[in-house]
Amino acid sequence: MTKWLTTGEMIDQLKVGEIAELEEGKRIPKKYGLSYSHVRKTKEGDVKWCKKDGSLPSSSPIEIYGHVITWKWRILPNYINFNEAMEALKQGRRAAFIKDKYQYTFRPESFEYMFNANWVILDD
Repeated sequence: MTKWLTTGEMIDQLKVGEIAELEEGKRIPKKYGLSYSHVRKTKEGDVKWCKKDGSLPSSSPIEIYGHVITWKWRILPNYINFNEAMEALKQGRRAAFIKDKYQYTFRPESFEYMFNANWVILDD
């Protein structure tokens, strides 16, 4: 999983379309309306509160008060499917899969033999 960042680090590192999750103990409960636990950077560069799925039910930007600076965030990964990961490896990029909170990273050379191997279907 991704590392915990300060509010300032999160704002600096969050890319357009990405979602950051606020640490558990600092989340604003649902009884106050929208559950404030995730933010997303819009294409305009605004950092706004959102749902975990990234939808923006409110146009509320995150407001930086003194106590907000000490909050911890983690940027959630943008998951892709297996075919997209294999295409990225073919392009020379690194890919990883996450299982049980562990990240397994692969480099293109790790899978080069698979891309160029002679395959057969065994069920025929």
